[in-house]
Amino acid sequence: MPTYDLVTVPWIPVMMLDGTARKVSFADLFSQAHQIRDLDISFPLEYVAMFRLLLAIVHRSIDGPKTVAEWKQQYTRATMDP
Repeated sequence: MPTYDLVTVPWIPVMMLDGTARKVSFADLFSQAHQIRDLDISFPLEYVAMFRLLLAIVHRSIDGPKTVAEWKQQYTRATMDP
């Protein structure tokens, strides 16, 4: 049975800071988040769905900020390192 590794296979369309469009894997997206401008998804429902999925992954991986101040601190960091 064929498999597809969502963690390492590039499949998420993004726009890089330099304006180039490319696909990245989950691993690349989180390790290179500081180099990514935005998701490159034109259909609004797909954009929101992907954003919610990514937010859920971040929330779970960092044991979720508990307050608005903690969210702001995490959001303004230069990288996604814990």
